[in-house]
Amino acid sequence: MSERELALLKPDLDDEEDYPSSDGKPMAETGIHVLTMLWLFQALEDFFETRGRPFIATDMFWYYREGERSKRVAPDAMVCMVEKYPHRRSYLQWNENGVVPSIVFEVASKSTWRKDLDKKYDLYERLGVREYVIFDPEARYLVPQLQMFRLRDSTYRRVIGTKSGVHSSELGFSLSAEGIMLRLIDTATGMPIPTKGEAVQTALKNFEIVRDMAAEASREARSKIENAQEQIEDQQREMEVLRAELDRLRSNPGEANS
Repeated sequence: MSERELALLKPDLDDEEDYPSSDGKPMAETGIHVLTMLWLFQALEDFFETRGRPFIATDMFWYYREGERSKRVAPDAMVCMVEKYPHRRSYLQWNENGVVPSIVFEVASKSTWRKDLDKKYDLYERLGVREYVIFDPEARYLVPQLQMFRLRDSTYRRVIGTKSGVHSSELGFSLSAEGIMLRLIDTATGMPIPTKGEAVQTALKNFEIVRDMAAEASREARSKIENAQEQIEDQQREMEVLRAELDRLRSNPGEANS
């Protein structure tokens, strides 16, 4: 690990004192919201695995104005097109060359959905977040439960979805609601990004298929070997019959000449 990476592993105590990384509040209201956020974070990480790996965070403070610790917001998830190095306690925009998150996600709940559509909507629009996604995993507060807004001339415009969901022109994936899950779909391939559980199940199914194929191939090979052995044994019996006949003829030469 380089000296720079080692240095980045150490917390900046001055920043931590001036810009706290926690307010002591829980990350999410219910188990549903925790699962939704965990699945979303994992899907984003997997999607960007081979795409430069930008910085992805969940429930992390984003301080957007230096010197004013109250100027902060903690999106449920955000993708920032900056280097993904080992550790950040908070996202200090002025330390990131002023880079604003490309996309921000909020998971709506009973206590947050109004803010998500009002206060946070206005804030993200003003700060220049290119795409803003609000998802209601319980489908109780938003209609439709998945909504995306995109900046156009410094103003958010609603992205009209299709049966397959809404498309992020910024980052190259589509989003669709699947129960309490916000599913990411790779636009280039049309394939959904699987959860870890789904990936394990797929791997197990593939293993079973390969195992069954190997077992079938083994059975076929065994059958061929057995058939070959039977043919050899038949040929050996025929040779023995011929050899016995030849011996008999040799012992009775007159019979052979008659």
